[in-house]
Amino acid sequence: MSTAVDDTPVTRRLQSVKKIILVLAGKGGVGKSSVSTQLALNLYASSPTARVGILDVDLTGPSIPRMFGVDGPQYAVHQSTDGWVPVYADAEAGEQRLAVMSVGFLLKKKGDSVVWRGPKKNAMIRQFLSDVRWGELDYLVIDTPPGRDFGRAPVADGTYGGSAVEIECGDSDYATGGCVDGRNEMSVVYPRRGVACSRPD
Repeated sequence: MSTAVDDTPVTRRLQSVKKIILVLAGKGGVGKSSVSTQLALNLYASSPTARVGILDVDLTGPSIPRMFGVDGPQYAVHQSTDGWVPVYADAEAGEQRLAVMSVGFLLKKKGDSVVWRGPKKNAMIRQFLSDVRWGELDYLVIDTPPGRDFGRAPVADGTYGGSAVEIECGDSDYATGGCVDGRNEMSVVYPRRGVACSRPD
């Protein structure tokens, strides 16, 4: 049975995204950002026309700009009439198929973090989802903050009407719990051991 999707700034913005991949972890330091990076790069390389975005909303330690080599002072997002314009990691190759947006671009100094929690943190994540001008994307990979309080909102809570996949990263205890906790399709990845399992709803 189809479910009505609310008309919100987030859903309107994400209408141009074919598939969203949430990368989650119950705690920090388990390889979540590395998985997000490798996933985005492999999807980008899968086709000469693939358009991929990666959104780094790991507010406590945004590392995606460094992993994509776009953390220098010459890389910055700017406002347009249609929202924030992401940094394109492949711009030097003359393309705009690999878009990067991170809270790290908005911090004054490298190594800074945002120590917001709960509703204030989720409100900022919603703003990133609604205000970034992604354009047409085949895939949007979202590197989420560690912990359960992210709540998958607003992508996997029903406010996004497209196709979403969740990937859990972590130790065996947490990941096994995640295997029975997912929406849409769930994959569990053990970055340190290279083991993965998946199941549909």
